[in-house]
Amino acid sequence: MLIPVQAATNALLTKATGHILYSILILLCIGLFALVSLILIVKPEIPAVSNLLAAPLLSFSGGVIVAFYMLTITFISPKIGVGNSVLLIVVGQIISASLIDQFGSFGSLVSTMSTTKLLGLLCVVVGLIITTHSTPASIS
Repeated sequence: MLIPVQAATNALLTKATGHILYSILILLCIGLFALVSLILIVKPEIPAVSNLLAAPLLSFSGGVIVAFYMLTITFISPKIGVGNSVLLIVVGQIISASLIDQFGSFGSLVSTMSTTKLLGLLCVVVGLIITTHSTPASIS
């Protein structure tokens, strides 16, 4: 529910700042402030440094992924519309998730691709094509 709102409001902030990188930086700082505030309220146990050092390097990639996602949704929403942007991202997520499940990537549970799943993915892609080609975006 909030992803389309985020796409639209990120684009508004980008117009105000004049550059997408400043708007994303501001948003990430606000997110950091919100998380620090929540930590101060909830007071969870601080993780041991040894646990963090033992974590695979790849497990920290989420920060880069979040920044990349924010840049992508903020960049494409004004160009193709919020609906098409979210649809493209969701379809990409479904395809990526299916591949991760198929191969058990990143230590995930293996869930092999069945004919039914493949047909479902095909329907999603066809739906994406129909939707994005039938509603041209107009920039206001």
